[in-house]
Amino acid sequence: FSDATLELFFSLSISGIEAHFEIRARNISTGSLHRFRVHADNRSAHEYGLRITSTATTTTLASRQEMVFHGKLTAHQPFEVPPTVDLEYLTGDDMERSARLRLPITVAKFFTPLTIKAQSFFEKWEDPSFLQLQCRFPARK
Repeated sequence: FSDATLELFFSLSISGIEAHFEIRARNISTGSLHRFRVHADNRSAHEYGLRITSTATTTTLASRQEMVFHGKLTAHQPFEVPPTVDLEYLTGDDMERSARLRLPITVAKFFTPLTIKAQSFFEKWEDPSFLQLQCRFPARK
């Protein structure tokens, strides 16, 4: 994300059912941004246990400075709608700015590849107990 005031950068690592991410916010304007914060919206906090923290000691983001936010979410079940975060701040002239940002985290990021021989695959596939355990949910492109 980028506009005339702000640039946002995102990095992600996934381990098991946990996603750890970092959001870097850089003020590219000539003035300071005040009461700057990034937080989980209510739905994402509840559904994904999404938590966001910052090591910043101030909520003012000076011109050409960065603020870093760390987040963690846990995928306990498949999901269709990616988690979102809310970004809020005041410009130098006290104009409120806010945006809801969709995090680039999809359920597919939690999949891990499996190497299996064809014979073993078909044995499992045709096993009656496997047929009862199948779980299906619609996936969007």
